Amino acid sequence: MLNRESNPLPAQVWNEIDNAAVQAMREVLSARRF
Repeated sequence: MLNRESNPLPAQVWNEIDNAAVQAMREVLSARRF
């Protein structure tokens, strides 16, 4: 996982990364169900 303190990115960038990570996890979890 990326370290926010060592990567001074804008909060908006981190939000996009978080949203992408959540979406990816949902796809993985839903794929495992079936």
